[in-house]
Amino acid sequence: MRQFARLICELQQCADDASRLQAWQRYLAAVSLSDAAWAVHLTTRYAGNAKVRRAALPVKLSLASLRDAACRSVGVERWLFDACRQDAGGVAQTIAHLLPQPQECQGITLAQWMERRLPSLAEQAPQERADVLALWLQELEPDARVLAIGLACANWRKTQDPWLVQRALARHAGVDPSLLALRMQRRPADRAMTNAEALAALWSPPQPSQAEQRALPVARAQPRVVDFALDEFDRRLGPSAAWTLQWAYDGRRAQLVRVDGAAWLWSASTRGSAPPSSPPASPPPLPGWTFRWW
Repeated sequence: MRQFARLICELQQCADDASRLQAWQRYLAAVSLSDAAWAVHLTTRYAGNAKVRRAALPVKLSLASLRDAACRSVGVERWLFDACRQDAGGVAQTIAHLLPQPQECQGITLAQWMERRLPSLAEQAPQERADVLALWLQELEPDARVLAIGLACANWRKTQDPWLVQRALARHAGVDPSLLALRMQRRPADRAMTNAEALAALWSPPQPSQAEQRALPVARAQPRVVDFALDEFDRRLGPSAAWTLQWAYDGRRAQLVRVDGAAWLWSASTRGSAPPSSPPASPPPLPGWTFRWW
């Protein structure tokens, strides 16, 4: 939890994508695959998908009940808590600083917290869950407590640009970012990627399969991927005469690619989606390819 809290703090302080990318690479190099899988899941899918949230957290606590439990544990009156909140900034931040500082950090990992601690709250009596969580929070440092409270109370909002996370994973694993993005977007939106095996499957094997090789040209044509110099266009995507290009002035752009009856839809700001049918049979440029922007 300490390393995940440090990552979130660094990401919030970064002013550009290059710094965020470096922060992700440092985190991925320092943690286990299980922790990395949960970090990717929480920052790219968990916050925006209610079904995934319910699957990961069977019990939802209210901030009010956790606030009362924290006050009982340290013998603080409600009025004093509310007064402290004016300086702390929020209920979670106040609870994090109100509880006693840990005498010795237990080294609880993100995976352990998500897979063992939070699900075990469901086994506690409803009236005891907030007190149990308040006791567990005392094992964490303040920054990690704020994150843990957000996860336990279904108030998690620490989202990241999925494409930036994909780039960080690709650099960490040494694979083509387009290949990793293709494998990541093919996973059902409601299927959690919260274990080491699911994360490792994104970059193993490092070389694309025959089906992935045929689909890669479509993945490489995503608006977020076309970030190279214009003189490299023909080498990377084929003769530019076979493409229709348009300057994007404002708003979110989307790209529709139709190949042999299959449709691929990409957005400039979110991950692409593709039907579960077979990928295109041949790479562009070929007759029958249609590219449309709107």
